[in-house]
Amino acid sequence: MTIEQKIVVGLEDIQAISFECLNKDCCAVVSISPDKFERIPERCEQCGQQWAPQNLSGFQDSKPWVFTNFASSLKTIRNLMNSGCPMGFRVLLEFKETQ
Repeated sequence: MTIEQKIVVGLEDIQAISFECLNKDCCAVVSISPDKFERIPERCEQCGQQWAPQNLSGFQDSKPWVFTNFASSLKTIRNLMNSGCPMGFRVLLEFKETQ
């Protein structure tokens, strides 16, 4: 018998969007409430490593770029849900539970 556990969360359950610096000597994390999101920081506040590339190949014409679109969309969807906008569905995110 196989037992599988999953974690399912609704968009309203997301408390923060976190950005972790990939500089192995830093690894600082910046967390922003989805409701207060404006933009992704251009640089790490801790070490100064550039986070937002000057040129995203294939995305040069996309402003704001795709990562910002994701976070902004989350904010917009949450605002619609809180305004009582009638939707016939709910967005859920599903994760495998790590052991």
